[in-house]
Formats: sequence, structure tokens, C-alpha cells
Amino acid sequence: MTVRQDAADTDGGSVKDAIGILTLGTEFALIAFLIYLFRPSEFPGRILLSLFLILALVALMYWHLKDSSESVAAWRKPIRDSIILGVLFYAIDFVLGLVFRQPNSPPILGGPFGIVFTVLVCPGFTIVCVAGLVRAVYVNKTRA
Repeated sequence: MTVRQDAADTDGGSVKDAIGILTLGTEFALIAFLIYLFRPSEFPGRILLSLFLILALVALMYWHLKDSSESVAAWRKPIRDSIILGVLFYAIDFVLGLVFRQPNSPPILGGPFGIVFTVLVCPGFTIVCVAGLVRAVYVNKTRA
């Protein structure tokens, strides 16, 4: 063990958490930018900031409660599963929106899953997992 790793372990892993939160913030900023490009008046800055803070708290809890949060291989399955579930939820909403609406209406808000739940799964949970993956890569590099 190096002195640097010992210091990181005794302070509760603040460096690895900071790297995870920084990665989460970068991903969230990219998504917020895309939202702003397509719907500039939909989400004011304070709502986006509130969403980020909630997402950061959820991420920290998930990273610290997950037993294998420092294993790179353990993050592949949740990333893959959240993307698959997000696509599946959106596809169900899309099809049900087409079935129960006029063919030319956008089927974004229809269906039993709803766009909010779909967005919570992907990209919401996906960016938490990707940030956890980057955090795990950092942890494994500092241990080597």
C-alpha cells in the first residue's frame, strides 16, 4: 500500500467520490445542454441544479452501499441493463402512444411507463453507473 492510498482510505474516499461526482456532473451537463438546445424554456436552471443534487446524493448512496462498487467488471451489467430498460420503456411508450393517439402526434408522453420513469432509468441510472465505472477505474489504478 502506498501512503497516498492510505490517506484516501482514512478520509472516507473523498478523492474517489469527487472523481465520481465530477464525472456525474459532466454527464449531467451534457444532457442539460442537449435539453437546452431542444427545449430551452422547459427546465429553468434551479430545477436542473436540484435534479443534479438529488442525482449526486443517490449516486453517493449507491456507490457506498453497493458491495462491488470498486470493481470495474461489476459496473458493466448495470450500465447495460439500464440502457436496455430505457430503450424498452421508451419503445412501449412509443407503441402505446401510437395505438391510443392520432398517428401524427408525438408519442413521447403516452404509455404506462411515462417519460419520467423512462428518463429516471436511462439516462438517470445510466449516468450514475458510468460515473461509478470511472470511479472504480480510478480506485483500481491507485491500488496498482
